[in-house]
Amino acid sequence: MNRSVLIGVGTLSGVGLVLFGFSKLRAKQRDKKALKSFAKLRMHFEPTSSDIIQAKAFDTDWWKKAPQKAGQPIIRLTADAVKKYAKKISDAWGILNDDEDQIYWVFEQKLKDQVQVSQVAEQYEKNNDIALELDLQNKLKKDEWGRILKAVNKMKAYRKI
Repeated sequence: MNRSVLIGVGTLSGVGLVLFGFSKLRAKQRDKKALKSFAKLRMHFEPTSSDIIQAKAFDTDWWKKAPQKAGQPIIRLTADAVKKYAKKISDAWGILNDDEDQIYWVFEQKLKDQVQVSQVAEQYEKNNDIALELDLQNKLKKDEWGRILKAVNKMKAYRKI
């Protein structure tokens, strides 16, 4: 083959790879938006008491509203702890296998109330461009997600200082 044919084939292959990557990225963004919409619709039409607790805990603004609701200062995580726990959850996602135990450790051992869940949810969304609740629902099996919800539902809304 001559040199110009090889350059043409290489160029077309490169353009094809770029277009393929772009289409995958767009599909991922579209899937995130759809997931958010479906979750909101489900809660609107089928709210349960656990959905209401869950909505507060995974609300990225709840930790800011809670002190007014409590009427006094509340216990919060430090900024470093929030970043650490959000990263621990992100790092638990593997290519072939997820480390669910690491996620359970955060929710069952480290987070003590729903304010702290809210703090971590906000940081997770900043880091990953997807809501923590939606990512957990999407990536975990039903029983694994149920274990997280059980831990969150046992938590108090906040703890006063």
